[in-house]
Amino acid sequence: ALIRGSTKDNSSKVFIFSLAILTCIASFNFGYHTAIVSAALGPIQTTFHFEDPVTGPINSEESSFATTGNPASGLLKGIVVSAGLVSALAGALVTGSIADRIGRAYTVMIDEALFLLGALICALSYWYWMLVVGRLVVGLAVGFSSVAVPLLLGEISPPSVRGQMGVINQLAITLGILAAYAIGTGFLYTPVWLGWRLMFAFTIVLSILHMIVSMIFVRVESPRWLVKVNRLDACLLYT
Repeated sequence: ALIRGSTKDNSSKVFIFSLAILTCIASFNFGYHTAIVSAALGPIQTTFHFEDPVTGPINSEESSFATTGNPASGLLKGIVVSAGLVSALAGALVTGSIADRIGRAYTVMIDEALFLLGALICALSYWYWMLVVGRLVVGLAVGFSSVAVPLLLGEISPPSVRGQMGVINQLAITLGILAAYAIGTGFLYTPVWLGWRLMFAFTIVLSILHMIVSMIFVRVESPRWLVKVNRLDACLLYT
């Protein structure tokens, strides 16, 4: 069902697609933060001084090799990258229960708040451990987004356009990945200490915009969830 309209009502379809695009800002952030660490890793490595070990011959008469640099470089980089993946797994596992408890729309809002907080922590990281914490928060948001967004889109859209909703979600993730590599390339020409921070901070504006528009102007909950929690009066809006 659509809000105050049938599946043949063009104005209702416009509303649904607009709502889908708004919701998929979280999916865009999903793709962006999954990929941006690839572009940011080099400047991060330089900023926190864990350069790769460099190997070379000790002298022309010896065949053994000497190693210089930080031997923990690979571990430190691996922690930055994998922190987001581990917390994404945790987020995906708990999102379904949270969405059943507080609703799909509010779960997406929590997701966007996590993206905002994680990006802010990463951008303002002064110490290495702050960056890892920021990546953990962003990863948790990625896990939330992977469940909450398609769940909400599937339950608010009529069968005639439900497949298109899935396409919009996947397209938003892909555009986020594309944007990450494009923006990462652009910021490589900024000062090393600043560029990677701006890479992470890019989605802050998007998250704020999504939260403000959703909470003030568009407050739509899944009719399936409303029925599940016995809020039948609210379901009248969907007839």
